[in-house]
Amino acid sequence: MNFPTHLVLSTAVAVPLKYVFNFDNSSIFVFIVWSSFLIDIDHIFYYALKHRTLSFKKWLEVGKTMRNKMQPGLFIFHSIEFNLLLLLFSALYPWLLIFFLGSMVHILLDTIGHYRYHRDFQWIKKWSIFISIYS
Repeated sequence: MNFPTHLVLSTAVAVPLKYVFNFDNSSIFVFIVWSSFLIDIDHIFYYALKHRTLSFKKWLEVGKTMRNKMQPGLFIFHSIEFNLLLLLFSALYPWLLIFFLGSMVHILLDTIGHYRYHRDFQWIKKWSIFISIYS
């Protein structure tokens, strides 16, 4: 999904979460910012490492190409392993629940977009750290 879609839907999800989890306004702001676009900073890490460049222009070119073809990559913050750690650590540090819930909203929207394009879930393997290392 694109940024405006993430922003609108994250905001729509944030309002009920405010009341369900009794989040304060700053927590809701963090949720919206994380689930809308900060989670996608892992794309920059991927582009920099995979294409061995620190050129912002090159990152935009690669990102646009990958986006047009809905090509997945090893995006750390999208991985099941990272999100399981967030969930586990949120038991010790409740403020991490905000990031976990934001990640789930973002990943659900990305999953819908990828599924609509590919009509399967094979691409999800590329989001897994474990599968990427051992394949």
